[in-house]
Amino acid sequence: MQTPTASIRTSSHSELSAISLEKSFRTGPQESFAQFLGDREMKAALVLLCCGLVAGFQWVGGHATNSTEDLQQQEEDQREARRLWEEAIAAKGGRERLCGVHNLVVFHGGGKRNISLYVFPNKSWQWSDDRPTPLGLSVEMHNLDRRLAYFVYSEDLEPPINKGWGSNLARGVPELRDAQLYYLLETAWVKPVPLRVATDRRGYQQTDIVETLVNGSRVDFHLDQNSHLPLEVAFPSRDGVGTSYGRGTYYVTFSDYRDVSGIQMPHRVGFLIKNGLPTTFEINVDCDAQIFERPPNIADGPDAWRRSGQAVKKANESARTREKKH
Repeated sequence: MQTPTASIRTSSHSELSAISLEKSFRTGPQESFAQFLGDREMKAALVLLCCGLVAGFQWVGGHATNSTEDLQQQEEDQREARRLWEEAIAAKGGRERLCGVHNLVVFHGGGKRNISLYVFPNKSWQWSDDRPTPLGLSVEMHNLDRRLAYFVYSEDLEPPINKGWGSNLARGVPELRDAQLYYLLETAWVKPVPLRVATDRRGYQQTDIVETLVNGSRVDFHLDQNSHLPLEVAFPSRDGVGTSYGRGTYYVTFSDYRDVSGIQMPHRVGFLIKNGLPTTFEINVDCDAQIFERPPNIADGPDAWRRSGQAVKKANESARTREKKH
C-alpha cells in the first residue's frame, strides 16, 4: 500500500510527464524546422566564408606574384639604365675628370655676347648682350653661400639691390644644377639616378633614352647609341607619360662634340630648338672670386670674371711665399 506521499509524488510525476509530452508534441516540430533552417543558413554562411577565403588567398597569391614580377622588372630596367649611364660617363671623359670640374665658362652664340660662369656648387655670373632686342644688356650674379642675387641692366639709374635667397632659389639653384646636367652629366654635386630605358629615333640616329631622377625630378637623357653622348636632355611635363612628354616639356639639344680639357663638350647647343647655336667652353679657369662679393657693374665689361694681370701676379707671389715657408 502506497503512502499518501508516495501517491502524490507518483501523481505529480505523471502530470509532469504528460505536460512535458504535450509540450514536446506542440513545440517539437516547429523547433526542429527552425533548427533545420538555422543549420541551412549556417552551412550557407560557412560555404560563402570558405569561398571568400579561397578567393582572398588566390588574390593575395596573384598579387604577390605580380608584385614580385614587377619588382624584378624594375630591377632589370634599372640595371640596364645604369649600364647605359656608365657608357655615357665614359664617353664624356670618365667620372674622375667630370668630378674634377670646379668651374665652367660657357660662351653662347659665339664671341662674348652671352657668357655664363659657373663656380660649382653655389656661384654663377652671367653677361647677356642681346642688343638691339628689347632684352638689352644685363649682368646677373648669384652667391648662394651669402644669399646674394643681383640683376643689373644697362638702363638702370638706381644702385643694384640684393634680391636675396628667393631669387637664389628661383634662378641661381636651377641654373647651376642644369649647367652640370647639360654639359657634364654628373659631377661631385649632381648625380642623376638612372631608373629605366626607352628607345627612339632622331632622323637616322637611334637613341637610348635613360630616365633618371635628380633631386626628386625626372630628367631624361637621349643618348646616341654609337657615341653614347647626349643628343638631348629633357625635363618632361607633369602630364608626360613615358616618351610622350606632352606640352610644357623643356628640352636642350647637343651636337658637334669636341675635346675640351679631356672632356667631350657639345659645340652646338639649342634651347627648345633642334639646330643649336655655336657654343664654346673653358674649364677650371682662374676667375676673380671678388665678383661674387659685390654687385656687378656693366662698366667692367664681359671679361669682369677674369682675374686682372695685377691680381694674377699677386696671387702667384702669395703662392711662391707659401711654398718657401714649407
